[in-house]
Amino acid sequence: MEAEQKTNVIVVREDDTCYIKVDLTLSMLTIYCKEHLESEEVRQNLMQVLDIIHTYQLKYLLGNVRALHHLNLGDANWLWDHIMPRLKASTVVKWARVEDPFTMMDLNSLEVKRRLEAEATLPNELQFETFIDEESAIHWLLGD
Repeated sequence: MEAEQKTNVIVVREDDTCYIKVDLTLSMLTIYCKEHLESEEVRQNLMQVLDIIHTYQLKYLLGNVRALHHLNLGDANWLWDHIMPRLKASTVVKWARVEDPFTMMDLNSLEVKRRLEAEATLPNELQFETFIDEESAIHWLLGD
């Protein structure tokens, strides 16, 4: 994993499709989707996110997915079956997703939140919220 380091911020990836950075001071991984991603790209990015979280033992995950129009049903199920168990078992305690309201991504977010709440057994388990702006998302992530 090649990365450019600037103080305590590591830019893990920057290309036409996304920007991924790690802020070691805040223990936060930030992902910006720059354009809508197809199924294979979504899955590759999510696997990379898990690797980064494992490598740096991060506590907070911020995903700006405004550029994504939707997740198809297969990808939504794959997210739940393959990514969520590993994310729930990771060091991440809060996951904030910035998205446009009333989009198909909103439906996926509602399902993720519903399932996380239904399966929660401990108060310290992964928390998930959606926001329409990044400032509110960061405030929630870093607040008590």
